[in-house]
Amino acid sequence: MDSFVGKSLINRDGERFSAVEVLETKQVFILLFASSSCKGIKDLIDLLKDIYKEAFKHRCGFEIILISSEKTATDFDYFFRRMCGPWYAIPFEDLMKTDSQAEELRMKFGISHIPFIVVVKPDGSYISRNALNDLETMGLNVIVAWSE
Repeated sequence: MDSFVGKSLINRDGERFSAVEVLETKQVFILLFASSSCKGIKDLIDLLKDIYKEAFKHRCGFEIILISSEKTATDFDYFFRRMCGPWYAIPFEDLMKTDSQAEELRMKFGISHIPFIVVVKPDGSYISRNALNDLETMGLNVIVAWSE
């Protein structure tokens, strides 16, 4: 997806990676727009951890990318490193730029509230615009639905 060309992602250890290299073998991008203060975020994160684990076990080619709305580096570190699963995030310092990749993604996908999840293919086309509803109605079965 063009939004990730020339950009970086970090893992929970703070290591920086080329977004293109991280995503080049993935077939499903789960874009999680959220913050630690979102209502029900712990339950949502727990479900996403289960989905990530199952998708990884079955080699489904899923990757979750956190686009955080935290206001401070301390809050970002707590949310991403302590609450989230073993996926990637847009680095906090990149979130703070006025022309940030995060803002570009928010505009591209029409994100007006959080939490919000968009599931897309590598070419940027939608798999699900209403992934939160998918999660509520299908649970772990979203792995099958999003893989088709």
